[in-house]
Amino acid sequence: MELYNRPRRLRRNQIIRNLVAETTLNFNGMIQPYFVCEGNGIKDEINGLPGIYRESVDSLVKSVTEDKKLGINNIMLFGVTERKDKMATSASDNSNPVINASRQLKDKFGDDLFVSADVCLALIRIQVIVALQSTMKSIMTNPSKFLLAWRYNL
Repeated sequence: MELYNRPRRLRRNQIIRNLVAETTLNFNGMIQPYFVCEGNGIKDEINGLPGIYRESVDSLVKSVTEDKKLGINNIMLFGVTERKDKMATSASDNSNPVINASRQLKDKFGDDLFVSADVCLALIRIQVIVALQSTMKSIMTNPSKFLLAWRYNL
């Protein structure tokens, strides 16, 4: 069936368009990503992600302070570290840049900034999962849950 006259009643004015919109984007529903690395005074732009940088904790705190002035209140931290092992020990190490950044940001902004973070468990291998299964009483399906449960005695 061909439709010669397309009904435009739902697009007639902004009020109706707002009423029937399926998706609404607003600033409060967005999260700004930050990539945190070890070191000091580092701020390197990431190829393929214009305006996004790999930053050391000191540089990140400055960037978040500036972004906060623009109204950015929700952020997510992704860790970039060279310290990698089969047990992903750097994920809970106190020298982890994500942990340090989270502490400094919460100390500076408190509840005025929502900070979420990637747990950085990408290095888990199947042999680690098998080892953890043998030491845990219950078996979980998500590999990251094994390591978190084992690491924090859950």
